[in-house]
Amino acid sequence: MYKDAVPDLGDGGTSEETPIETARRVFTSFVKLYALADKLQDLQSANLVIDAIIRYSDESQCAPTDMIVPLVYDLTPPGSRLRGLVVNYYLYAEA
Repeated sequence: MYKDAVPDLGDGGTSEETPIETARRVFTSFVKLYALADKLQDLQSANLVIDAIIRYSDESQCAPTDMIVPLVYDLTPPGSRLRGLVVNYYLYAEA
């Protein structure tokens, strides 16, 4: 974490990477970062990651739906804010 910010994870892919592959890579990084912050009980960082996921989703117009749901459920405990966010994205995408 940088001071009160989550690094831009959109860069760093290859030039052959499709937008979906980029989104999968970025959302996966966000989920892992959230899981670490949650395990360290760093609520401020976990909240920053949630904000970054929402911002990236809005900017890329790509929702973190089925591409990361299994990872979210593997890395987070029941009742996690990230689980709730992913469920909301999934329900919204299905509507």
